[in-house]
Order: sequence, then structure tokens, then C-alpha cells
Amino acid sequence: MIAQRFRRVLIHDHSGRHVKGWLSGLADYLREDGAEVRVVSDSLYPGALRRSIRKNRGILCPLALRWWRKQVSQVDHVFVWNGEREFHQSIRQACRLERVPCSIVEVGYFPQKRYFTVDSRGINATSSLMDDSLDWIQAKHLDRVEDIRQTHLCGKRWEGDGGYVAVPLQMANDTNIVLHSSFSTMQEFIRHCEIKFPNQRVLFKKHPRDPGEYESMHPIHAGGSFLDLAVSAKLVYGINSTCLLESVLLGAPTQSIGKGFISAHQHQLDKLLAALVDKQIPVNEKDMGYWLDKYCAER
Repeated sequence: MIAQRFRRVLIHDHSGRHVKGWLSGLADYLREDGAEVRVVSDSLYPGALRRSIRKNRGILCPLALRWWRKQVSQVDHVFVWNGEREFHQSIRQACRLERVPCSIVEVGYFPQKRYFTVDSRGINATSSLMDDSLDWIQAKHLDRVEDIRQTHLCGKRWEGDGGYVAVPLQMANDTNIVLHSSFSTMQEFIRHCEIKFPNQRVLFKKHPRDPGEYESMHPIHAGGSFLDLAVSAKLVYGINSTCLLESVLLGAPTQSIGKGFISAHQHQLDKLLAALVDKQIPVNEKDMGYWLDKYCAER
């Protein structure tokens, strides 16, 4: 049975795309046990307040906050997708003012499209996992990492015989870059890597959705899988990309220079992987009680 704190739920998905791809199972699970679930996206904002909500500023900003406080006051729990953009600030502030628990949801890790995660505070660098001691990790959690390693990597293991440094590039507008790194563009990061690794082979891999064109003395790969590069790399070097987590899963030497899970748990990466695997929820899971009880925010 769903706890009383999930009887009336609001799911905020600004773009409206993520509920269909990742959170429909969560909404169905809650509804099937009697919960009232409302999904709010950008298209449902009152027209006059839309700009203030999107930008979290403007003369109508106080009215936008008031509107959100009314929505939030009618529910027991709020789930917000990502939670780090400007347009998330008004709903998160409303949750604080109304003392309604707000949990943050995002894509999973191994692989992203088959899982989602829920956290009481945020994602990646703002996640509750950042200051988690991981002392709760047991052998059973580590065993699950091995299962994921077999299914997600399809038998791939790090070989490191290529003699090059593999570098995944990220979307410059990703909140992990904007809020949790010292770089504002990928060209700036490329230049950093050229200086960092003089007289060494470096292979860059563009993010698959990045239309940008970059210049480097080293190859910049647009297609293919980053894992195929990581298998033979002597080092994987990046900011805070999910590719770095996959690299750790692969067993490759991995260095993360942005704020994130790897930089926070550099000396216990096995436990970090176990925690990430434990946190991710299959999108088609029929019983999500374990994760909602363990990882959701509380009043």
C-alpha cells in the first residue's frame, strides 16, 4: 500500500516529454493504488504568468510563486524532473514555503533510457549521494553491479592498450556544466585538454545531440559509442558526464574534474557504482515501494 504521503501527487515535467519516456510507470503505480496524480508542464502554466515562471523573474514573479503555492498546497508530495533550471526555482520555493516534500527525478545510468532515479535533494552534484558515506553498501549491492556490468557492457572490459586519452564532451547547456564545472563551452574544455596532455594522443567524443563544430589538433569523433573508445584508452578524462560513470563500470582509469559523484567518491568507486545501481528504478517496474520509501524527500 502507498503511504499517506503519496495520496495526492504532483509531477512537474517542464517540457512534457519525460513523463512519457521515464515517469509513466511511476504515475501508473501511484494511481493503481488509489493516489491522485496530476502532471504539470509548461503548456499548463497560466498564459500571463508563463514568462515569469520560465525565467523566474519579472514583475509577475510574485504572482507566479503564489500560483505555484496554490498548486503545491493541494498535494502531499511533489516530483520535479531535474530541478536545477531557472523555471524549477519557483515550484521548489513553493514546496519549501508550503512545507510539502519535493523529490527530484532524472534519468538513470546503466542505461539511461531504461531507468530513472529519485532523490530527496537533487541530481549529480546536488544529490544526497554526494555526502553519503556509503557505509550501507553490502555484498548484495556489489553483486548487482556485476549483473549490470554483464548486461550493460555486453562483456566489454577495459584493455587499455590503445595508448591514448579518451575524452567525452558534454552539452554546454547541461546543468552539470553550467552549475558544476569551470567551463562555459566545450571548445574551452578542448583547449584545456590540449594543454593538460601535451605530446599525447587524445581522442574526443562529441555528445550525440551536440550540433556544434569544434577545432582541435586531435581527432573529434561524432559517431559511434564512447565505450568503444574507453575500452582501449589508457585514461578516460572528463568533467562530470554519465560516460565517466560508464567508464568506471568498464574498469578504465577515470578522472573527473567537475563536481559530481566521481570527484566526491574517488576512493570508493566500487561502492559508488553499487549505490547508483541501487538508486535507479526500472521504468516498467510494477512495485516502486522500495525506492519511494528509501530515496524520496520527507516532510
